[in-house]
Amino acid sequence: MAYFHGPWFVTPVEIPSQVGRTFFKAEAFLSSISDSNPLLSVVGKCSVLDMTDYCSLRPTMHVENDVYCCESLFDEGKRLIMPLNGSLKKYQLSAPVQKDEVYMFKRTITPEKETLPPPTPRTVSSPMLENEDSMDAPPSVGSVESASPAPMKKKFDRKKLVTAYILFSADVRKITMDENPGV
Repeated sequence: MAYFHGPWFVTPVEIPSQVGRTFFKAEAFLSSISDSNPLLSVVGKCSVLDMTDYCSLRPTMHVENDVYCCESLFDEGKRLIMPLNGSLKKYQLSAPVQKDEVYMFKRTITPEKETLPPPTPRTVSSPMLENEDSMDAPPSVGSVESASPAPMKKKFDRKKLVTAYILFSADVRKITMDENPGV
C-alpha cells in the first residue's frame, strides 16, 4: 500500500466558530497537523495558493471551486488562527509547462471577504428521556409491560440495558430524521 506525508489544510467551516471574523470565499488554513495517510484515502484534489498567486494566476488543471487561497495557519492545539510565517511550498515549473498549465490574469484580482453564518446548534435528545428503543426495531422482550399482569412471586425492578451503541444510534437517527423529514 502506498502512503503520502504532508500537512492538512482546513476550511473555515471545519474549524471552531470564530465570532466576528470574516473569511475569503475560497480560503483554506494550513493546519499545524501533518501526518502520513494511505493513497486510498484521497477523495479529490485541489490547489492551495498563497495570496499573491491566488490574486494573479490560476492552474488550468483545476476548476475554480477547487482553488483555495491561504494566508493563515490554524493551530489545532490552541484552536487559533495565526498569520502564516513565510509562504507555502512552491514548485518551479519549466517555461513550456507554465505557458500551457498556468493562466496569468491581465490584472490582479482582489478577493472579497464574507462572514460565515453562525453554526446551527444541534439538539439531540437521549433515548432515556424519550423511553425509545434502538432504531425502528420492535421493543425488546423485557422493555414493555404486558397488558395482563402475570402472577409473580417477586417483582424485580429491572432496568433496560442501554448500551453505548443504542445511545449513539438513537442520536444519529434523530439527526437523520431532522435533516430528512420526508424519509
